[in-house]
Amino acid sequence: MAVFVLDSQGKALMPCTEKRARLLLARGRARVHRLVPMVIRLTDRAADTCVLQPLRLKLDPGSKTTGLALVRDAQVIDAQSGEVQTAAVVLNLMELIHRGKQISEALTARRQMRRRRRNQLRHRAPRFLNRGNKKSGWLAPSLQHRVDTCMAWVRRIQRWAPISAISSELVCFDTQALQNPEISGIEYQQGTLFGYELREYLLEKWHRQCAYCDAQNVPLQVEHIHPKARGGSNRASNLTLACQCMVLALATWCARRYLRASRLASTSVVWPCGPVALSTSKATKTDNPSWCKVSATSIVASFSALMAMAISSTGPTTQDVNRQGPKPGTLRVPRSASPA
Repeated sequence: MAVFVLDSQGKALMPCTEKRARLLLARGRARVHRLVPMVIRLTDRAADTCVLQPLRLKLDPGSKTTGLALVRDAQVIDAQSGEVQTAAVVLNLMELIHRGKQISEALTARRQMRRRRRNQLRHRAPRFLNRGNKKSGWLAPSLQHRVDTCMAWVRRIQRWAPISAISSELVCFDTQALQNPEISGIEYQQGTLFGYELREYLLEKWHRQCAYCDAQNVPLQVEHIHPKARGGSNRASNLTLACQCMVLALATWCARRYLRASRLASTSVVWPCGPVALSTSKATKTDNPSWCKVSATSIVASFSALMAMAISSTGPTTQDVNRQGPKPGTLRVPRSASPA
């Protein structure tokens, strides 16, 4: 672990080893400036007469602890290829422990004591519109403490070392291990969303059309196969694409359960593209372009393919959907809809 060094005016110099710091203190050339972390101040050296090297501070943020590493950027020449490679020489390693849980427990205790005190004062008017401190960009006290603590220590280290760059780790990970705990190696690295963003993955998986009525060139929305209100998750295997009329018609119902409850398994259904309730009677002919007509048998067939897709990891093709049975109904896409 390196020791931070300051000149006689308090400006940052290059850190030194612990052995060199002990020798400087024993010979009277340095004084102790701070104990934790160890910082010494030279009495016979100025920053103008010293040669400084570029240092980099790296941060690994976490919920309970944050790791900090002070490294020196160096260039190494490969003996075999002769290429210049960039390397990092570690000078100091630190770990910052956060107090997020303690802050949360303290706020809970304060809330309970205030509630008890208010209950004893019956004459006080109720207060429920006194939350003006929660403005835009507001963070919870436990999260704000984490940000403020990291920024404070970064500023302190900048005063003790000639830091020229700061790097922070930004983690993006997949949740494949939650679905398959035995996944490892390249299977975890190349999971379901490998090379895709979530929306692009769904568009590629469902062939850029509504998974229920096969509507194309209409605005598509991300829909839960098993509704979230009924215990569904936000995993990619439980998401699909649906047009606006299907989203409004199904609401928090899954397609199979809704059709079973409405007893429409053998009749055609007219799905409104606007905020209108689903018609429970048999479909009638209409020239209104804001309606799209889909058969109930087609919906059941498409939903069967969706449930199979919730178990497997590959997307259904048009042939897979057509195998579920014929589609006696027709579909009319709204004219006013814009392309997705």
